[in-house]
Amino acid sequence: MPRPGAADVEVLAFDRPAGLAAPYRRRAWRVGPEQVVALCRAVLDAGCLGSVDVDGAVLQPEERRTELFVCTHGVRDRCCGSLGTRLATSMAGWAGGEALARRTSHLGGHKFAPTVLSMPDGYGWAHVPDEPSAWPSLGAAGAEVAAAHCRGTSAFDHPAAQVLDVEVFTLFGGVWATSERLAEVEDLGGDRYRVRIVCWVDGVWYLTAGGTVAVARRVPQPDCAAEDPGTATAPVWRLDDLAIEGDTAPWPMPERPVPAQ
Repeated sequence: MPRPGAADVEVLAFDRPAGLAAPYRRRAWRVGPEQVVALCRAVLDAGCLGSVDVDGAVLQPEERRTELFVCTHGVRDRCCGSLGTRLATSMAGWAGGEALARRTSHLGGHKFAPTVLSMPDGYGWAHVPDEPSAWPSLGAAGAEVAAAHCRGTSAFDHPAAQVLDVEVFTLFGGVWATSERLAEVEDLGGDRYRVRIVCWVDGVWYLTAGGTVAVARRVPQPDCAAEDPGTATAPVWRLDDLAIEGDTAPWPMPERPVPAQ
């Protein structure tokens, strides 16, 4: 039970149409502690673009700044608990008005600690440096930063699509990260995939990128939280070729999805 006089809780929700990589729609509510569960259930039930109406929940004014969620889950992984906490503390001092750093739990990929999820672009980041001079802005990261630290976008389920997406991100930067993108993945067999990503900017076709992505090797993937680390492995991916078309699309154009409003 919430303690008497407990302050309201801020509840955040980010959503987008399924399969479409684009800036997430952000909504925030202030609600009493006793209504948090009901609000979260209402958000999940409403789905993408659905309306939410819960007694006592007050929708907050829209904000458009970058939010950086830093994994500090020390119970799950000691690396995130130590390196993540240090990073979150450092970010609180330099993010300033451009971005807001928040501590969170279990982003996954503990071997990449400290890890960050940036919103609204939905990109995951690995081994994030805690020096502001090395990291001017996650949302507008340049090619050098993206190549060294970007793990891919959460909008694409298939890792092969994430690999190609990151590669093109290093070439085009912020205009790519904030565009609407749709990925198509074709299984070629033998851990090889043909990937195509169509990109729209302001609703107009911008370019199409294609490439062959394959599993280069597999490396041990111990479970940091288990007494027995186990024998699981994780794939290491490589991009074998890349083609970018900016004048005519070399593949049939899929229908552009409707992005979140």
